[in-house]
Amino acid sequence: MENDEVEEYKNVYQGFIRLIKKTEIVNKRKELIQKVKVVAPTWADQIENRSGIHGNTNPPDEMNHGWLIRQLHDELKRRHELNMEGIEVEIQKTDHDLKNVTAELVDRKAWLEKVSRMTHPQIQAIEGWHGLMRRIGMGTGKRAPKLLAEARKLMPVCQTAVPVWIMPLSKVVENFDPSINRFDVVIIDEASQADIMAMNAIYLAKQVIIVGDDEQVSPSAVGQNLDQVQALIDTYLDDIPNAQLYDGQFSIYDLAKTSGFKPVTLTEHFRCLSPIIRFSNYLS
Repeated sequence: MENDEVEEYKNVYQGFIRLIKKTEIVNKRKELIQKVKVVAPTWADQIENRSGIHGNTNPPDEMNHGWLIRQLHDELKRRHELNMEGIEVEIQKTDHDLKNVTAELVDRKAWLEKVSRMTHPQIQAIEGWHGLMRRIGMGTGKRAPKLLAEARKLMPVCQTAVPVWIMPLSKVVENFDPSINRFDVVIIDEASQADIMAMNAIYLAKQVIIVGDDEQVSPSAVGQNLDQVQALIDTYLDDIPNAQLYDGQFSIYDLAKTSGFKPVTLTEHFRCLSPIIRFSNYLS
């Protein structure tokens, strides 16, 4: 081998060794460029391709200051392009969603706390009652009366597990046995539209709250046989004050007023605030 070939081999070999030593630096450069691409892809491409001032040996002066200025520029541009009406709609939607999620969270946590305290017999009764009510459905099947009777048998245990029940007055008769079930308080809402059958719910209560509006339409007792109703009044209510009012055409709200209790009235109603009334009067 000639001397000049040996020297060339030596130079190539040493150059290869220098490249090997720079592998770690190259990999580090690639890693840093990838991080920059996440937030500044154009800048990262210029650095990677050594474009313009990024091809110099030393980095540009005041690079940190330049990066800050660019961030401020992009943020101001973003804000300038925002749609204020769209933001307002988004805020309202987020507020609505937050309220719904909060309400659902409260409901789930309350039920979780309640379920964690239930005994095995209570769980059996609750699940059994749910199953029977699903089986009853519209209540038109041949087995509906028997299934309702079985559901009523479970209700005393269900009531110890779930002390508060909300249901139409018609469901009260179906689900509760007046000789067994008792409540500390029964609230009759929309009482001015409820007829004498609401007495079934009142019978279950130690205390009762009647909520209604005497300006609303009272029950009309459509389809009732007035002669039969009068006969029942004469037979069973002879010692009841104002007995003639228990004819199905008087609401439970009106009957409560005749019992002598002084009503608690609202001084203001959210649907009857002066601005709303003035607007309605102006419009109509």
